[in-house]
Amino acid sequence: MNVSTKEFWEKAAEYDKSIRKYRYPKIRKASLILPRTPSHGPGSKGGGRIVICENCGTPVYTSSSSQEYCCRACFDEFMRGDHTPIHSTKYKRRSNVTKICPFCNKKFKVSTSYINRGHGVYCCNKCSSRMRGFKAIWFKCNNCKAPFKGIIEANALYCCEECKNNDIHYDGDNDEIYVNRSPIFLDNEETYEYIINMKLEIILRYSKRNLDSNEINITQQLRMMVVENKDIDSIPNYYLTSSQRNCRNLLGMRYK
Repeated sequence: MNVSTKEFWEKAAEYDKSIRKYRYPKIRKASLILPRTPSHGPGSKGGGRIVICENCGTPVYTSSSSQEYCCRACFDEFMRGDHTPIHSTKYKRRSNVTKICPFCNKKFKVSTSYINRGHGVYCCNKCSSRMRGFKAIWFKCNNCKAPFKGIIEANALYCCEECKNNDIHYDGDNDEIYVNRSPIFLDNEETYEYIINMKLEIILRYSKRNLDSNEINITQQLRMMVVENKDIDSIPNYYLTSSQRNCRNLLGMRYK
């Protein structure tokens, strides 16, 4: 709780005679251990704000309107607590989690706040540029329900490796029934884009078996060819780079 000094002391003094109780017991309790006029710092001249720590309940004076904890130690303890709703992007612990790059399958660390902004799909810009034809889509994690961006089924089920390892795959009523997970879309209209991504994944896997990773380049042009059911051989060589030409030579397929 973060309120102005004036509002804090006004609410601390509000007493309901009909029920013979203070209207704001949390603020009243905090007011009994907090000096009304500190000798120095915020609140010493009647200004500032008062924070009641979300973790320990200790009231402190502050000059920030966004502070919710009395100290960094309480913030870290609260984020590690079992009461923290892990599905909430506001209270989810801001630590590094492990993800797998959809291009090179390399494990890399990324912060949860970065994932919540729709980043952290690839391990580096180089892998991102080689998969320009794929469209990142918003999903919900099957374990913690947090939103994140993914590409294909391999990285569209869970927001991180920790959630994948902690998820329970058995039915609650019958532990012998294994439950298969499927991607949960934030917007069902993106189902079509996901299908195109899955078709491009076939191209990517086929390319990895026959090409060096430095020669693979899944472009927007390849994506449009899949969308429009065009034959890959229809593009002249002089419109393609060497890496695109190698991909095209391998992909003598047509999607119906």
